[in-house]
Amino acid sequence: AIALWCGNNEIEAAWGPYQENAGWGWKQQFTEPQREMIWQAYDTIFHQILPNKVQELTPSIPYWHSSPSAGMGVLATNETRSGDNHYWGVWHQKHPFEDFDKYISRFMSEYGFQSFPEYEAVKKYTLPGDEDIESPVMSSHQRSGIGNLRIREYMEADYKIPKGFPDFLYVSQLLQAEGITMAISAHRRNKPYCMGTLYWQLNDCWPVASWSSTDYYRNYKALHYFVRKAYEPLVILPHKNKESIDFYVVSDLTIPVTGTLWVQSITLEGKTVFEQKQPVTIGPLSSSVPLSLSVPQLLGDQPAGRILILATLVTNDREISSEPFYLVKPKDLILEPANLKHTIGETAAGWILTLTADKLVKNLVVTWKGRAGIFSDNYMDILPGVPVVITLAKSYADINPEPDLKFRSLIDTCK
Repeated sequence: AIALWCGNNEIEAAWGPYQENAGWGWKQQFTEPQREMIWQAYDTIFHQILPNKVQELTPSIPYWHSSPSAGMGVLATNETRSGDNHYWGVWHQKHPFEDFDKYISRFMSEYGFQSFPEYEAVKKYTLPGDEDIESPVMSSHQRSGIGNLRIREYMEADYKIPKGFPDFLYVSQLLQAEGITMAISAHRRNKPYCMGTLYWQLNDCWPVASWSSTDYYRNYKALHYFVRKAYEPLVILPHKNKESIDFYVVSDLTIPVTGTLWVQSITLEGKTVFEQKQPVTIGPLSSSVPLSLSVPQLLGDQPAGRILILATLVTNDREISSEPFYLVKPKDLILEPANLKHTIGETAAGWILTLTADKLVKNLVVTWKGRAGIFSDNYMDILPGVPVVITLAKSYADINPEPDLKFRSLIDTCK
């Protein structure tokens, strides 16, 4: 379904009408008579011809003259409180990921962060001597002149920089996935003020490092797995607010939901430190905070780097669980080697892989013949004692994939 027709992408923002110093420097290249002629053409096309034609041909679908825009006669900025916005403070202006909570418009129609494709994809356009993010080949397969080093700069803030090239590519995908899901979480928590969130971008037209969530070879990146969960119609979104954690429940359902919110804090080895269950009623199309808990309460006697928080909504005997929530950045987690086990079963459609561990395995990525983005799920956290089941279709592996399976997790990149 088409939500709306949009006249253009970023032309209003680039030209910067209504304010002399706004825009991208385009209009400053022209004389006043030239500016008037250009703006008259713009006004005729986007404010007259197109809306009239849309009204004539598809009267039930709204028309929006330009994206981003705060409305007719008002330029969109990070601070405007109407219309839509393209927020690039994160990435272009080096804002931290936390600023996704700060700059929220009514409709967040563009924002993004880059990552590299998985190693198997990168090998298709590199030789071993090219395996450096600043090599000429890696620099040319990059959608942004600042991209490769910008990824590294953000990575230093949240992760330990891996020494190996394949590990660096892998962590770049985790960085992208964590950043963009932080944005989606902020936008959804702020419902109904913010009622739209579209990350840039879905795919690539050639093998390249970019803002995409799937690569040129149609492999899912970590981001694509993450956003599939982040956009679920009913989600729990914990949010740290000074010295407490607010447990938001966001519903895009049109009916109310009743159930039990179950919050646990556990050590990375699986020991329960705190738990609480509370009856909840979630209104339709809502964002609410049915429970807030203090950080000291959740930590007990444990350091923050050894704790994960799991919030689960139980409704109609069905568990709807958030991803684990952490109180520190990934580089500050006190990870220890885990005993990871797996078993493989077969169905007519594919292979079932069951994974278990005695300690947290952070962002486990499973590859088959080097490919990670072909499983039903990947880059996931394996919690101590909690089995995780993923599948691999026989369209990829028509014989037992066991000999060609490999496993990597965050702790492996720190050696």
